[in-house]
Amino acid sequence: ILWNCKNLYNYLLDLNINTYKKTKKGILGTKLDKIAMQYDKNKLPSRVRQNVWKRLTDAFHRFFKKQCRFPKFKSINQFLSFTLTTFKCGFNFDNKHVKVNGIGKIKAVFTRDLLGVPKQCTIKKMKSGNYYAFITLDDKDLPKIQIEDRKPYISIDLGVKKFLTDENGNYL
Repeated sequence: ILWNCKNLYNYLLDLNINTYKKTKKGILGTKLDKIAMQYDKNKLPSRVRQNVWKRLTDAFHRFFKKQCRFPKFKSINQFLSFTLTTFKCGFNFDNKHVKVNGIGKIKAVFTRDLLGVPKQCTIKKMKSGNYYAFITLDDKDLPKIQIEDRKPYISIDLGVKKFLTDENGNYL
């Protein structure tokens, strides 16, 4: 799926560059989705396809605001994740699996209880070759945890000339 995401991203970037050379206007937003649907031919689930064109649109917006460089073509080593933004439509999970629509069930190990309403899920391939799912939850309706019995703390600076300096200016 990452291979198809990368190919779609590069295709849309190339199309944008060529269109801009001819018309001095780019193609951004939902127009990219229509083009992506024609190019993609059901290789990717719709939510994943939407994530790809939104990434490219965001990259162009950051470029025009002078926050980053012009978007580059991606290799398979640079396109390592995709995001699903709709719970129950794009992804779902139980205690042992994350189910991604259009892909299937992925075995999962949860490191903590998932409290709150799931909003999005990012599947990322790590350098080790393992895949991880990062699930974003909306926890605004949950009660906030109160932290009590805070112990006093101090600030410490480690330096080159003075090895250790505390917040009062004392040093070693």
